[in-house]
Amino acid sequence: MAKDWWDKGLIIGEVAGKVLTPIVIGVAALIFNSQTSQREQAARMTQIAVGILSEKPEYSPGNTQPDPLRNWAISVLQRPDETIPLDEEAADALRKQGLSLVFPELTLCLHLI
Repeated sequence: MAKDWWDKGLIIGEVAGKVLTPIVIGVAALIFNSQTSQREQAARMTQIAVGILSEKPEYSPGNTQPDPLRNWAISVLQRPDETIPLDEEAADALRKQGLSLVFPELTLCLHLI
């Protein structure tokens, strides 16, 4: 009688192993790809932020307010693991002044995001 239980347990274990193994591998691959994608996006955002901050800030006479786009870039560098969305003020600044041609690959990265 005990041998029958062991045989049934072995059969169930084999079936479960054959079914669960691809599922576990698939979930592990999905998690790995997601983390890799997040790292790549963080690297692109950091490149954009560095490109923005590498230019000398321009202030008009009487206006010493920091550029909202530069504030966004600093936020990206302060929290590189997070995706920091552009606030409306920074988006308006980007629409008005665009990005410098010194970093044309950054313009491409912005279009990809």
